[in-house]
Amino acid sequence: MFSNSRSHPPVIVLLEGRAATENGSIKNWLRHSRFTTCETADLLTLMEAITDYTRSERPDVFVLEVSSLADDLDSIRRYIRTSAADETELPVLALAPLGKTPKRDDCFIGSFQQVKEKLNAYIPKPLHSKAAVI
Repeated sequence: MFSNSRSHPPVIVLLEGRAATENGSIKNWLRHSRFTTCETADLLTLMEAITDYTRSERPDVFVLEVSSLADDLDSIRRYIRTSAADETELPVLALAPLGKTPKRDDCFIGSFQQVKEKLNAYIPKPLHSKAAVI
């Protein structure tokens, strides 16, 4: 098992491969959010990064752009499930442009706000201990 102080599995965010300017703002938000983020070039690189046991810390969120969620989402989910057999169930969130992908509970069409809400639900805010005032 991965040696990580975090009590949650990483979340995989799939972005339908749109123009860089469209996904750029999403990636920028993730980079500046409270979540540690790793962008990956392809599915193989994603799985290598998730199962890299030489890292002392693993990112909260892995981001992967795919060409078509409508065509690839089910096969990507199967590949992740079989490739990360040693991991707990890895949450996969998908964000597609309006009108491109059938409605599913794990695919948020045109709503990055819903993706943010799911990330906050999957990844708890860190607990900061404050000194007691006497």
